[in-house]
Parts: sequence; C-alpha cells; structure tokens
Amino acid sequence: MFRVRLASGEEAVYRSVEELALGINSGVVSEQAEIFHSKNQQWLPIVRHPEYGAAQARAAALVAEGSAEPLPPKPAEVGTGEPGGPQVYQMFSYSARELEGRRKPRWRQHAITAAGALLFLASLAIAFRPGRPTSDGGIWKGRGVADAPRPSASGARGGTLTPQQLRAPYNLARRLTAAQAQATAAFEDSISRFGLRDLMSPARLASPDSLRDNLARLGRLRPAVAAYRGNLRRLWAAYKDTSESLTRSGAWDRLEAQEWLVRISTPEPRGDATHADQLLLTLEQSFGLLAAQAEPPRFSAGTIMLSSDTAGFLYDQLRLDLRRLREVDAPGSRRIGPPLRVLLGAIGADSLPPRRVR
Repeated sequence: MFRVRLASGEEAVYRSVEELALGINSGVVSEQAEIFHSKNQQWLPIVRHPEYGAAQARAAALVAEGSAEPLPPKPAEVGTGEPGGPQVYQMFSYSARELEGRRKPRWRQHAITAAGALLFLASLAIAFRPGRPTSDGGIWKGRGVADAPRPSASGARGGTLTPQQLRAPYNLARRLTAAQAQATAAFEDSISRFGLRDLMSPARLASPDSLRDNLARLGRLRPAVAAYRGNLRRLWAAYKDTSESLTRSGAWDRLEAQEWLVRISTPEPRGDATHADQLLLTLEQSFGLLAAQAEPPRFSAGTIMLSSDTAGFLYDQLRLDLRRLREVDAPGSRRIGPPLRVLLGAIGADSLPPRRVR
C-alpha cells in the first residue's frame, strides 16, 4: 500500500504496484510526487522508492497489452465531514484491457472528468459548512483532545455521512490530521510572543544582560514544547484507541487496518524531536558559557575573544556542535517538525563567531 502526495498537493492511496502503475500511466502520478515513508514518518520523493521503477515498467507494459473494452467506473473521490486537509482518492485495480478502454476515446474521458468535478464541488458547497476558527493564548495545555475533532460519529456535518463512512480509515486519519494541525497552530501562536529571533546576532552576544535575556527566552520555550508534545500524545492515544476498537470489533478488516497505518503521520517525527532537543540544549550551554565569563567577550573583525582558555576550548566545541545541528535537509525537501523549525528560525542567518586566540 502506497500513500502518495501528488504534484497538485492532493493525496491518494494506491493498494498495489498495479494501481500505482495505472496512476503513472494516466499522468496522475508524476516524478514530482512524494511518497510517505511510514518507518521514518517523512515524505520522500517518489522516484527514490524501490517500487517506483517496477511501477513505471508495468505502466509501459499496460499500454501495449490491452484492446478496447467498455469503460470501467472511475476512481471514487472520498469526501469527509471535516473541513481542511487534502482530498484523498481511493483507487481500484484495473486490468490492462480495462486501462486501454479508459484511454479510448480521450474526449469522453475528459468530459466525464470535468462533469464529475463540477458535481463534486457543488455537493461539497451544499453539504458542508466551514468549521469555526480557533484562537488561543499563552501555552496550550490540556485542550488537544477535548477541543479537537473527535474520532466519533459526532464529527459529521448535517448527517451527510453514513456510519460506515464516518468510521472509514481515511476519515478517521483525516480528523486526526486536523486535530494535530490545530495543536500545531496553538503551539506556534503561543511561542510567537517569546521574541525568539536573531538570538546569535552580534548585538545579542555582546553583553551579559543580552545573553541572560536569550537564556530566559529559551527557558520559556521549553514548557511550551513539552505541552505541545503532550497534546500530540493525547490525541494519538485517543485515535489509536478508536482504531484498535474498530479492528477488534470486526468493523475494520485487515486491509482497512493496514490503510489506517499508511495514512497516519505525526507533525514532529522522532528524529526532528531529538534534533530539536539537542539544538535547544546546545544553545543554552553556549549562551550560559558566555554569560558566566568574568570579563564580557570582546568582538573584533568578526571574531570573539574570551579571557579564559578553558572556556575558549569549550566554546570551540559548542560552536562546532551548533554548526552541525543547523544542517537539515534542503529547504522544501520535507516538512520539519514545529519545535525544530522554531529554533532554526530563532538562530537566523547568524552563527557563533570563530574564536581569536590571544
């Protein structure tokens, strides 16, 4: 099973290499698409997936195999009762002969696609109302599970969804994603008041007062990050309990249980959480070292001079650690966890200056 984010930003789930080949052959899946790697909880370029080459080869073979037959039904676009989040397309397997039938005649396929899109958009406008905006102040504590969309039948708007649709894996996963997005927005709103920017500019490293101010701002960030991660854990526990109950009761079969695992993701992968913790600790150690010097650091021509050689050696090590921790994937290659993204933004373009030896 493959969870794919198309070049348009929409998501689709393909249950087999055969279905992925159909997507490639129809032009829906391009080389700009991304595929979700469940183990690392990251979106990666689809061309790096080992099965992509096999799907491309199968797509080329499909065109040469079949002869024209009656058109099969189109893939069904799945709607949910919750606002926001990507549209997800549930794919169905077709044989090579059926694929050839889809491609002939082309004008008919385009006409059906346009009509279906118009009907779907019209039904969405009638059936669904936009959700109420959410605002919060300070550090968000203990509200993630209570105020976020819940994994229950009450999530349907206007009774337009059947019980089967409400408990479907794609719907449950989408509501979890919406709840996680709400938690992330509340976290980012709470830390926007901390003034976490340009922490390593020369002006903020020049005096003990500015260094202590940097430490105070980072000290306020720590409980905010802990509260955010606690909310994510509570959300995950609530939705995980629902998914396990659906599996135990037989409401989900084996494929639906697998689909749930493919669709879920976390805003902060484990690697990003560890990276953020290390970066925060190294920043605190660096500012604490400079603030503790008997004589304030002296700056000259882009370098820094410390009165103590012992402190200087420790400063050199911390500077190397910060340089390493600032290296992340190329911008835009993947979504970075919110706490790590905040810390990288707080550092800005500056870095600790090299030390000048007396």
